[in-house]
Amino acid sequence: MTGSSSDIDFDSQHTDKLVKKLKEIGYITVVDWMPSRMELKHEEYGYLDIHPLDLKKDGTATQADPKGGFYLFEKDWFTTTNYKNRKIPCISKEAQLLFHSGYELTEKDQFDIKNLNSINQVKKEGHFSNDF
Repeated sequence: MTGSSSDIDFDSQHTDKLVKKLKEIGYITVVDWMPSRMELKHEEYGYLDIHPLDLKKDGTATQADPKGGFYLFEKDWFTTTNYKNRKIPCISKEAQLLFHSGYELTEKDQFDIKNLNSINQVKKEGHFSNDF
């Protein structure tokens, strides 16, 4: 794998604004499976794989399936992590490991799993929190 690569899950209501900003700073579209996902590449910053999520009031979310359906993200799959004294919402370690199952893993998937397994995740007050 060359360069850096990041998956970004985000609130789908910001899709147009995010894609516009990424293109303004030099990202080009490599794969466009919107509204499900988009891969973008920047010569200096590497790859981004963006996934718009439709966040629901009940704490769940859906992501469009490339075949016309959708994936359901359970409420318990969401957590927060601490980064530079800020709480950042994210998808739990357990959910991300689940998403990396049921298919032949790529080199990037194996790299992701190694990183996920290095996270110390503790359950606090009924939800998970990542401690790095």
